[in-house]
Amino acid sequence: ESPLVLNLRNLPNVKLILLAGSFTGTESKVDLLVVGDIKKEMLEALLSQDPAHKHVKYSIFSQADFLYRLSLKDRFVTDIVNDPRHLIVVNSIQNEIEEAMK
Repeated sequence: ESPLVLNLRNLPNVKLILLAGSFTGTESKVDLLVVGDIKKEMLEALLSQDPAHKHVKYSIFSQADFLYRLSLKDRFVTDIVNDPRHLIVVNSIQNEIEEAMK
């Protein structure tokens, strides 16, 4: 597991971390999707620790906004979540995700 993933796992209030794009070798609008209460500056500081992550495209959502977008079948969010090649490394809101996707 990469140091970046370990650092992200250790952040408080992170509910979901999904790796895509450059992390999984797939075509994706983002490489990293984070759901939770995390500041953009904190995520950028973690990404800047490794030059390989300099150009990582990421999105941060609050839990409420993420679940709302799933419930609306927002294409951006559902495409990323439903791609089986993408890797979910933290998920403490699986029940809420399933409920939102009904």
